[in-house]
Amino acid sequence: MDHTSIEASIEGILFASGEPVTIARLASALGTDARAIEEAAEDLSGKYRFERRGFRLIRLDKSLQMTTARELADLIRKTLEERKRMLLESDFVIFAPGGLGTLDELVYDCVAMQDGMLPMKPLIILNVEGFFYHLMEFLKEIAQRGFADRMPFIVVDSTEEAGIVFEVLKHRYESADSVADAYAQVRQIIYEIPYIVEQVRRHPHKGVLTTVERINAILALGSPRARAALDAAIEKAYLAKESERMFARLIRAGRDVAIAGVKLEKLMKRRKETTPQKRSKKK
Repeated sequence: MDHTSIEASIEGILFASGEPVTIARLASALGTDARAIEEAAEDLSGKYRFERRGFRLIRLDKSLQMTTARELADLIRKTLEERKRMLLESDFVIFAPGGLGTLDELVYDCVAMQDGMLPMKPLIILNVEGFFYHLMEFLKEIAQRGFADRMPFIVVDSTEEAGIVFEVLKHRYESADSVADAYAQVRQIIYEIPYIVEQVRRHPHKGVLTTVERINAILALGSPRARAALDAAIEKAYLAKESERMFARLIRAGRDVAIAGVKLEKLMKRRKETTPQKRSKKK
């Protein structure tokens, strides 16, 4: 790999990474040695400064990182301040089906809250027709593997449920200082939401606030029998909702298997067409 190609590769890797990458790792990835990486990085850094580019390449001990130029800090802050202001001032954030911009916003908010750049708050996922299913499974997987904190997601299946969740959060969620605290609160709210939705649908004239206040009153002042009855009703509604979701999950999994089966069939057909046929020997 020539010097120019190494420069381009370093630039691309550091830009995509967004965090420091060790020189040894870069050298291994590019199939070269540390000296070639250091020389290319030094040349790149000089070019950025000479051409007054909007970013800089800096060295941190044995690593390299791409950063924005310090002189652009005010401009960047002004450009992002409106969005950040809205995030800082909002009590909760909801994500509806969208494209890469939606994905970027969701990941940014998760990282910002995890790193303490934004206050901790629930993230409501409007999972219409299972739109976010695969993404939620992926985020759950990386949290289980220890690559990220568990985020306080609340997944809803309709705009009606999203509206009810908003009302519940207003009266039940308290500001959290950590991801763990936010997650614990959200888990309890998720557990109660199916029952609250059920009650609001059954008694629409009472509304969400009345239902929440009744739950709080029973938990605080109700008799053991009343609390037990409420616990049983909440459990029943939760299990019914989760069973419904698991059934939908099985349907989606079945579709994935069917799609994989069709692709595999096509691949096997192509392999058969490209494999030379053995000629039969004449006796």
